Amino acid sequence: MLSPKTLLRLPAAVSTLADCAPGTAFHPVIATAGARVERILLCSGKLAYELERERAERGADGVAVVRLEMLYPLPDAVLSALFRRWPGASCAWVQEEPCNLGAWTYLDRRLEALRAAAGCVEPRVACVARDEAASPAGSFHGDHEADQRRLVEQAFAGIAASLPPRETIAAD
Repeated sequence: MLSPKTLLRLPAAVSTLADCAPGTAFHPVIATAGARVERILLCSGKLAYELERERAERGADGVAVVRLEMLYPLPDAVLSALFRRWPGASCAWVQEEPCNLGAWTYLDRRLEALRAAAGCVEPRVACVARDEAASPAGSFHGDHEADQRRLVEQAFAGIAASLPPRETIAAD
């Protein structure tokens, strides 16, 4: 299993011994939501912790953060139950990678089909991601942090579009 180093030290990512005891089970989907959900943010990995922290800081009870712990096989039954529970909520897949990389191209039509079958008002799922790129990450940490902040802002603002490309200066 691969894990970002940040999750090794993050208290929210630690399981207790009781979580691993007999009678417990792996949860392919983990949702953090209030009583009335207007927007669903689907994601996987460490981004979920940033979205959950932002949700708490904003007091955004109308936003559900749904973390997919397993992408394949897609946990259709669990996702369908969540979509039926919140049929009027808009939905976005949020990923750190550029929109042409990562899980988006695999999940796009699958999630839309699940939402349609669940009777959602708007079955289409938006993608909040970095702009298309040839590599999954940039070269500069400062740029990455700024992009990450804009990504989280977009997810909560309900803007379903890629981040604008960075300004570049052409070398002569």
